[in-house]
Amino acid sequence: MKRSGKFRDRLCLWFGGVIATATILGIWLSYLASMPLLMKEFGGQLKSVAAGVATEIDGDVFAALKGEGHQASPAYYEIKALLRRHVEANTHVQVKFAYTMAPTDDPHVWQYVVDATGESSPEFSPRGSTESFVTDDVVLDAARLGIPVADEEIRTYPQWGPLLAAAAPIRNSAGDVVGVVGIDAPPSSVVALRRTLRFTAIICLALAAGVALAASALVAWQVTKPLDALITATHAVGAGNLRYRVEVTSRDELGQLAEAFNAMTEGLRQRELYKQQFGRYVSRQIAEKVLADPDTIFWKGERRRATILFSDIRGFTAMSSRLDPEVVVARLNEYLGEMIDIIFEHDGTLDKFIGDAVMAVFGAPVSLGNDEERAVRAAVAMQEAASRLRARWEASGAEGFRIGIGINTGEVIVGNMGSERRLEYTAIGDPVNVASRLEALTKEYATSILISEATYQAVAHIAECCLVDCTTVRGREAPIRIYEVLRIRDGAAT
Repeated sequence: MKRSGKFRDRLCLWFGGVIATATILGIWLSYLASMPLLMKEFGGQLKSVAAGVATEIDGDVFAALKGEGHQASPAYYEIKALLRRHVEANTHVQVKFAYTMAPTDDPHVWQYVVDATGESSPEFSPRGSTESFVTDDVVLDAARLGIPVADEEIRTYPQWGPLLAAAAPIRNSAGDVVGVVGIDAPPSSVVALRRTLRFTAIICLALAAGVALAASALVAWQVTKPLDALITATHAVGAGNLRYRVEVTSRDELGQLAEAFNAMTEGLRQRELYKQQFGRYVSRQIAEKVLADPDTIFWKGERRRATILFSDIRGFTAMSSRLDPEVVVARLNEYLGEMIDIIFEHDGTLDKFIGDAVMAVFGAPVSLGNDEERAVRAAVAMQEAASRLRARWEASGAEGFRIGIGINTGEVIVGNMGSERRLEYTAIGDPVNVASRLEALTKEYATSILISEATYQAVAHIAECCLVDCTTVRGREAPIRIYEVLRIRDGAAT
């Protein structure tokens, strides 16, 4: 019970932490998402005020106000009264400044024309006074785009403090933009709403924390007891008992967890089988096909058509006698590592090592339908890898080497052979002997890859080959045709 209590506490804290974290993240994301909408709403109200004024201003009359002596004209005061009237009529936002501006010869410098602020106020901008704008200011954007524009974030000015601004274009009778109406408002309502949202978020977090603790404690209490069985089972599996099973006592989530645990141990048992029986001599693709149906005849042995590949380093025994044992082992491991990688890449099965020789089977324990092609492609890739490895050895001052490869196709017997102490998946039969003899003949005919007639018939469409001889091989009375593989044809599908 002590073990369960500790786990229950951790589960309670973890579950509560997850709920709290999710709540905090959700509230925070909601808060962040609400700010742009709030700014957009506030800016929309400012744009509405600016656009309302701009549509009532006669653009031709406004353009004439830029000249000297027009500050005291009726048109000037009419526009000023219009600005004040719209500001006072607006009840949604508190407007601080309302004004009109016109462009100057400098595209980034605009001049004030009519300011709704009283002339006696220190914040009044007289006609003709100018202000420089950066490229993203709403005044420039409204003139350039020809539509009302509002700030998307609060700007802080040294002389006026934080403000949100909007501007709408003034057009003359020809439709040209001759000025803008500017509306500036303090963001007090936005700031107040932000405070409200923060306070609401804190309250929600406090409530969520309480609910999370209560819910996590309840869940932890319900889960703890059945998990004891899983803990015991975990220790058993950790000790190596992959046949241990948990009793399934319910059909709820905990029962499903027990079933999943049993399925997991069965999977581990199969993976262990893969490691012990297949991991060293078959590719993962082949292993998965066999393990998908572990009751196949493969375990008992079977007769099947397969392609056998033998490769051998020429003169390796003589070369190894001139080297230290550590060097021989290191070079042989480097060579064999590259060869086995290529065999696995082409979904072949590593049958065995015979000194520096390699025997591989294509088409067993399962056939992929193009066993001869994959064997020949693997042989060509092995020769290319051997050439690269030979170049590296010779560049470092070491003695070079060459390899010979023989390939034959026929019906063989394959299966696990040996005793309970040591099993080996292998292929036996006359086709195996012929493949070995073909590899040996590569020395006599000074070739790199020799294949039999049976293999040639299956790969002639993808490999460029030439007939070498029609000869007898040891253990066979009838002569056989042997072919040298020159290369894989360009464009041959893999």
